[in-house]
Amino acid sequence: MVQRALNLAEEPQTEPVSGLPPRSPLMDAEFRQFLDPIGQVVNAQELRSVIYFGGIDPSLRKVVWKHILNVYPNGMSGKERMDYMKMKSNEYYRLRDCWREMMKNGQMVGDLAYVTGMVRKDVLRTDRHHVFYAGSDDNKNIASLFNILTTYALNHPAVSYCQGMSDLASPLLVTMNDEAHAYICFCALMKRLYPNFLLDGITMTKRFQHLADGLQYYDNNFYHYLKSHQADDLLFCYRWLLLEMKREFAFDDALRMLEVMWSSLPPNPPETELSLYEQEFMMSPPAPSPRPKENAYTKVCALRRGVNHISLEEIGRKPLVKATRPYTSLDDSALRKNESTSPKAQRVVKNLGEFL
Repeated sequence: MVQRALNLAEEPQTEPVSGLPPRSPLMDAEFRQFLDPIGQVVNAQELRSVIYFGGIDPSLRKVVWKHILNVYPNGMSGKERMDYMKMKSNEYYRLRDCWREMMKNGQMVGDLAYVTGMVRKDVLRTDRHHVFYAGSDDNKNIASLFNILTTYALNHPAVSYCQGMSDLASPLLVTMNDEAHAYICFCALMKRLYPNFLLDGITMTKRFQHLADGLQYYDNNFYHYLKSHQADDLLFCYRWLLLEMKREFAFDDALRMLEVMWSSLPPNPPETELSLYEQEFMMSPPAPSPRPKENAYTKVCALRRGVNHISLEEIGRKPLVKATRPYTSLDDSALRKNESTSPKAQRVVKNLGEFL
């Protein structure tokens, strides 16, 4: 399977391989055929099928992404969707203005200081090659991305902010070109993806196991090749799974890849309305700054190697995770020099340097 994907297998091809999609992208005229006279979406599954096979015309993404990301409850008319987005946008601005007012008043302590510090590091290096984020660090679009991620983290304390979220929010902001709409879409996306960022590492470990099972079934030879090189933990795929392959494509190609991936999933609209917060962040008396949190990647590494419990205090005593920090980058700039004598730990660090 992998050899065929990489075009390494010497198999005769009966038909020429085309890089074109099976059909043309969804255009406005065709999209309107999926709307009834009052703008309700009909045959949502067929709409997803059209997107899966052809993608969406870039001019239409701002409209259609909200549907495939499950922003709207079922049965809304066109006017109801407009009113809904206005209402949710006002809700976003209220959530955002709460922590911004604290910053203006100099209350940079506790979760606010912790979250803004982490988010700032990431937004200053997220997709800066793209014209939308290019230029100086005071680019208003960078500020919008910062606002989105900070608002989400403070109002979703169970997951807070983890590195990689900026890569998921960035395409939404570029496509929507509207801070509030991008936040709403991000909440819809994270409703499905937030378990990947939880510190227990359980969901990501399951995803690795599914990947390993699929690889072993479809390409057993390659699986055993990885196993012979002690790479069957597949940890070099961590970024691929966490970010849904977003960084593995040029930006414009990633937009199409993401919409095709999203359209392959069954519809899961909110029953009433999409929640924009888990627990509303409120102005409160200053709290002590939190300790650095464990890193989800360390936990996944441990679980993939059969270790059931790990904490920051144990990191220094466990060679297999000594190369990680409480705040770990998805690129090689955050890797510590490996001091472990374990061959497998050395191999993992080498893979992280190559693939992350």
